[in-house]
Amino acid sequence: MCAKASAASCVTLASLPPDPSLPKQAPNKAPSALHEQLAYAVPDFKKATPESNVAVYDEIYGLVDVEATQYTDDTTTPILVVQGIVTNMSRSTRHVPPLLAIVWDKNGRELKRWQFAAELTILSPGRSAGFRSEAIAPDANSAKVTVVLAPEVQEASH
Repeated sequence: MCAKASAASCVTLASLPPDPSLPKQAPNKAPSALHEQLAYAVPDFKKATPESNVAVYDEIYGLVDVEATQYTDDTTTPILVVQGIVTNMSRSTRHVPPLLAIVWDKNGRELKRWQFAAELTILSPGRSAGFRSEAIAPDANSAKVTVVLAPEVQEASH
């Protein structure tokens, strides 16, 4: 069992689409360094691109200090615990997306997954919130636990 997962197996950075429930922000109008390099390196680049610059996309979250441990409850049921910190690394207030824990065996097969939430639902720029979730451990062959940002499921319109 993953007594203490390595940082490499449990740390994830993710980029999500803009949060539609938060107020829209004005795009950054300053030309990016990449835009200026392309304008210098590629003939006619400025002619081929629109005058307005692309909006800066800063919907980035970080997961840090993620660890997985196991204990046995009073009924001798093995319980898996995942915990860590999610950080809003963007320049704007953001809703914290759901988190997803995935347990893998030593051969890379998925044994179990579950979705859970961080302690806070909204984070200001640069702020962090803890998360902790428990589940019944899937089996003795568990080797690694990964925590990622869960994709938001869009309901299909009929």
